[in-house]
Amino acid sequence: MPDVTQKRVALNSLGMLLVGGYALWSSCQDCAEAYRKDLPPGLRRRAEFKLDLRALIARRGPDSPFVGMAPVPCPGCGGRRTSIFMIPPSK
Repeated sequence: MPDVTQKRVALNSLGMLLVGGYALWSSCQDCAEAYRKDLPPGLRRRAEFKLDLRALIARRGPDSPFVGMAPVPCPGCGGRRTSIFMIPPSK
């Protein structure tokens, strides 16, 4: 049975994610395809990167929707085939 004493908050905008203490990570599909396991770890291209939520809010606005938002370019290759993941705050 669900705990009804917990307060539910709609996380539908970038501003609400910031207020809730969430973080955003992204993964680039182009960099992931170029990830070669035969290379030493220091020479492999990273496919994951952390998004600066405050900078994203400054650019797109606090009321910008999180679900269905436009892709964020990869800082490694500049590609736009990226996926965004929400990381809950640590307790």
